[in-house]
Amino acid sequence: MPARHRSLSGELTFEFEDKSEFEDVIADSEFSLKFGLGGSNYALFTYCKWDNIAAPTRVEDLVSLKARFIARDVVIS
Repeated sequence: MPARHRSLSGELTFEFEDKSEFEDVIADSEFSLKFGLGGSNYALFTYCKWDNIAAPTRVEDLVSLKARFIARDVVIS
């Protein structure tokens, strides 16, 4: 099925060291996520965008954040 006819979604929890790390993570550009599945196996989510990010506090006070993403494609190897 072509990628435009499906969407995959997930949620990650981040723990940040500082404000610049937060800004790097939530940049509004496409990205890929690669998860190791043991040995040389992995799941690669591509063409991802953040779906819903809302910082619960001021960015300066933020320690962790849950961020939902949507991916247009996945490769499992």
